[in-house]
Amino acid sequence: MRELIFVVNPASGDGRGRLLAGQLSRLAPDSQVVALGGGLGQIASAAQQTGAALVACGGDGTAAAVLEAAFQAQRARPGLPPPPVGILPLGTGNDLARVLGWRAPGLGDRALLLAIGRLRAGCAAVLDRWVLRGPGIARAWFNYWSVGIDARIVARFHDTRQRHPRLVRGSLTNRVVYAALGAATRSPLLAGWSRATYPGLSPSPPWASSLVMASIPSYAGGVRLCRGQQCDDGLAEVVALAQGVALGLVTAGWRRPLRLGSVRGLRIEIDRPGAMQCDGEPFLAQIGSYAIEHAGQVRVLHRGV
Repeated sequence: MRELIFVVNPASGDGRGRLLAGQLSRLAPDSQVVALGGGLGQIASAAQQTGAALVACGGDGTAAAVLEAAFQAQRARPGLPPPPVGILPLGTGNDLARVLGWRAPGLGDRALLLAIGRLRAGCAAVLDRWVLRGPGIARAWFNYWSVGIDARIVARFHDTRQRHPRLVRGSLTNRVVYAALGAATRSPLLAGWSRATYPGLSPSPPWASSLVMASIPSYAGGVRLCRGQQCDDGLAEVVALAQGVALGLVTAGWRRPLRLGSVRGLRIEIDRPGAMQCDGEPFLAQIGSYAIEHAGQVRVLHRGV
């Protein structure tokens, strides 16, 4: 049974992260429970040397940060295998945790001990890693990248949650707020300010308001964008999204988006600042040229059968 080091984001899950950290401290040595922060690289390096697994306790953004730390630890010491990463999901979407079979731990120490036991016995697998590079940015991602209206909705959701923390609490409430923002948000059509290219990629349709490049078969809290998608084949699916009712039908899982192709990379030019997001973390992209490339793999733990 492998040793586990829990990396907890105290802000995840409407304060559930802080409660989980307290629970874990009662059930595991203090050296095995750490808060997400600036020392993540050292923690990943220590896990690599001892053969321990890292457990990201938080949402998709927390998982991405821990995965990247594990990848960089392996680059620094290529003679040692990278530490595998498991997940105790606490976020809103939890897309990667859903793909790997991990569920939010139940309340109480008994339920948490059961979740810890499953993590210790988890099966190892690999997950594709991607890197976005452009003006002033170089960022790794593992789930999906997007530009346009869905990234804009993510940014508005984050802003709403920061301004009204008491209103936007709980998974169900979060989904209702997200859906309302989706219905109310409008964005310029991609054709007016961006151009994406890659050999074999179909042109973006004139009605598209967002382009999504997905590496895993779960998007926006469990939506399957394409059939037959794999997490470890070096390919990502690119789809186009509309806005308004059509976007709502896709995010509700009632309609599939338009698939443009499977790619090993993507290049996009934008003519004015616009919304982008990686693994649910939004940012404002500046004018210029951006490239997305497959950039290695990381080790993960999945629940198995």
